[in-house]
Amino acid sequence: MKIKNVTLWIRLTSLIFLVISLSVGYLAFQLNNHFYQLEQKKQEENLIAIGRSLTHNQLIITQLEREETNTMLQALTKSVEKDFNLSFIVVMTPNSIRLTHPNKSEINQKFQGGDEKYTLQSGKTYISTAKGTMGTSLRGFVPVKNQDGEVIGAIAMGLNLKRIHQQYQQIQNLVIINMIICLIFSIIIASAVAFSLKKGMLDMNRSEIKLLDEKYQAMFENVSNAIILTDHHDQIQLINPAGEKIIQKILGNAEIHQQRLSDIFPVIKQTNPIKSSQNYFQDADTDYLISTTPLKINQKNNGSLVIIQNISEMKALLGQLNNTTTYTSALQVQTHDFLNKMHVIYGLTDAEEYQKLRAYLSEILEADQEFIGRITYLVHNPVIAGFLIQERTRFIDQKANLMIEIYPDIPNSADFIQTQNWIQLITKIHQFILEHNIFDNLQVSMSYDQKSIESHYQTYYEPINEDAITNALMSLSTDYLLTISKSVISYSIKDGWFELSLITPYQED
Repeated sequence: MKIKNVTLWIRLTSLIFLVISLSVGYLAFQLNNHFYQLEQKKQEENLIAIGRSLTHNQLIITQLEREETNTMLQALTKSVEKDFNLSFIVVMTPNSIRLTHPNKSEINQKFQGGDEKYTLQSGKTYISTAKGTMGTSLRGFVPVKNQDGEVIGAIAMGLNLKRIHQQYQQIQNLVIINMIICLIFSIIIASAVAFSLKKGMLDMNRSEIKLLDEKYQAMFENVSNAIILTDHHDQIQLINPAGEKIIQKILGNAEIHQQRLSDIFPVIKQTNPIKSSQNYFQDADTDYLISTTPLKINQKNNGSLVIIQNISEMKALLGQLNNTTTYTSALQVQTHDFLNKMHVIYGLTDAEEYQKLRAYLSEILEADQEFIGRITYLVHNPVIAGFLIQERTRFIDQKANLMIEIYPDIPNSADFIQTQNWIQLITKIHQFILEHNIFDNLQVSMSYDQKSIESHYQTYYEPINEDAITNALMSLSTDYLLTISKSVISYSIKDGWFELSLITPYQED
């Protein structure tokens, strides 16, 4: 076991043992006082009970009325003293004169202490602690009355405090022994509890746990992906700031917590709750990858861990990579074709086959080859060039001809966001044109002007589709991407003539 772990164990054991020791010590102190009070109260009750039984003795009553003592009275009090283990029994007259006493020389002497006067004067029982000829004693006074109810004397019973302490000492020793046994068990229990706490704390002290918690909190709050914990009812229990942004974007300003995640992302309802899964979700042109992992504790389902990743940028990067690959392939093909064509032209010229040369030149100047050549020459951004080449292929698949006039050259740009925004907006415009079949005689021109690219589209359209085209253009003109990219779109529909212009910020590298 590591030294750090042993130290933590010792500290926890000491802390728990200290708490238990203080509790046991306080309990023992209270019990000790309680038992002492019980013992004293018991002795007081015994003294009063003995005194009251003696007040009915006729011998005592007779001698008090005579205010005289005799051997029989002294023998009676000594017998009772011995039977009940008392220090003294004194029968006294109303003038506090003793008629009995363990010490014969004190008989017929005045009672010492002065605490007997209350009983002689009021005729009530009384308990006190005072010092007399027998030392400091616990004293009980009981009045003796005649048949007329008059106080004719009193009986004082005493028990030396040392004797009371000796009797109490036995109880105190028993309490101490039990307290020691409790402390021994406390050490064992404290050690076991400390070991359990140490394991529960992963063998870390408070500062280490706090530091680890701060690290996890920082990681949880600063990670770019959404992290969401749900309970077994699919309700959101914990969510990081990135997750709050995504869900607030989808729901608006609605309360996030206690929402059912499957209501926000319906694709989650189709997943198996006991297996990990990945699902694709799209909202407002934003693509998300949702990874769901069930949380099981002691073989019970305690909810799920859901990680939501915005993959729009990843898809954009893949698209740009694909465009760049297309552009590179086009350059390779163009370079290879150029060399081959030069060899053929040189051969036909050398052989003076001018008719064949004319036919060959007409062939190599076909639209596709000419388009690729112009794009690779006039567009210096390989991502945009590859994109335009792919878009021409897309139009050809729809039986449409896409020819683009570019002037002046479109320079390269190191701003990935601007390039991506332009590509997405042009894609939406092309999708609109293809969906509404307004690509006959489509004229497209693009130009770079200092800090922006202006794209202009114009063609004729069938007036019967004017309402559908107008509605689609209104939706396109309010697209959120226009605001984000600070782009401006304008359009005109009049007498079957359609025009659309897009100005997009674009910074030359």
